[in-house]
Amino acid sequence: MKKTLILILSLIIILCTGCVSLDEETEYAIKDDVYDIYESIRPAWEDAKDTREMTQVLVDWAQENEITCSRLQTGNIMLSMDATDKYLKAPSTILHCDISKDDPVHKAQCAAMALASVKNIKQHGTVKVLFTVSGDRGFYGAKALTEKQLKADNLISLDYCEKTKLYTGSAASKEYKMLLTEYRYPEWKEVLLLTGQESTATR
Repeated sequence: MKKTLILILSLIIILCTGCVSLDEETEYAIKDDVYDIYESIRPAWEDAKDTREMTQVLVDWAQENEITCSRLQTGNIMLSMDATDKYLKAPSTILHCDISKDDPVHKAQCAAMALASVKNIKQHGTVKVLFTVSGDRGFYGAKALTEKQLKADNLISLDYCEKTKLYTGSAASKEYKMLLTEYRYPEWKEVLLLTGQESTATR
């Protein structure tokens, strides 16, 4: 897995905690866990006969790490962590991953990032990891979700894409201008930082 995955995971944890940076201990834990989790999930998902066996791997992982796990309709599952004492009013976050036998390797990368994030954050608002199943019937797991299951301040869907293109849009897009800054480091192929600034556009 590329080192850019570690950077993305760090940004996810920062969003969940509201911190502006991660301490060195957490950064090392992220690097260790994301690879360890990936290496444990990937072979199991490649050998799995169907999404039911794939989700069972996640259920077992949640039990081993004492994280609440609930089975939802159509084979979906939700991992949940309540807000810690000092973050009861902090924004809630849902991390979403798709589960499919079509591409278990790349799906495992996304799952590892989500699982490592909930394992390593210590102070946080409500954080959930939602896994929806898909297959020959399309994204039937996502279509079965209720509004209540998607209720959160932030919803981040993690997916794999070969091309590093980022698209954004909203009903208020005309009120903002988006600035794309590119950074290059020897150890990273490419890092893109997208920021929004209020524009002078009128309604």
